[in-house]
Amino acid sequence: METDFDDDPSSNLHGWPLAKYRYTITSVKETLFNLFLSYKIERAVKPGYELDNVYALTAITEEPVDPGALSVSIAPEKLGYLLAKKTESLRRADLLEVTPSELSSLIKERLSANYLYNLRFEDARNQSFFNIMLELPTIDGGLVRLLTALEYMPASKELRVVTMF
Repeated sequence: METDFDDDPSSNLHGWPLAKYRYTITSVKETLFNLFLSYKIERAVKPGYELDNVYALTAITEEPVDPGALSVSIAPEKLGYLLAKKTESLRRADLLEVTPSELSSLIKERLSANYLYNLRFEDARNQSFFNIMLELPTIDGGLVRLLTALEYMPASKELRVVTMF
């Protein structure tokens, strides 16, 4: 809800037919949303919160499956593309010699402790995607963050690496 509106807890500024679909309207002032709800600090998965990523996937699929339970696939051609076009990012993370199997294992290992970003469903192609952030040690002892885009394919029980940089 915009800041200059009354504190009515059920303002439907857009006039969407939410009540028709049994949604309850709860308004939050924009300033409070930006302060408290627009950013979620990454953290290790704590007991009782293992299903956060499954709940997040309901935004893009009617078949939410724990991404940690899916295999991660990267075609050799895709890895070749990443090594050729994203060389600097992969060099900083000391991944220039990585195999598809090793990269898949690395992503799988870090998947359950990550938040899902940029969840999207492409209706025309009937495909779902999301991003995760991999934080890896650099060759000089620091840390590098690599955005990794994955295609979510619950029917085949896999995540396909789309890009990484």
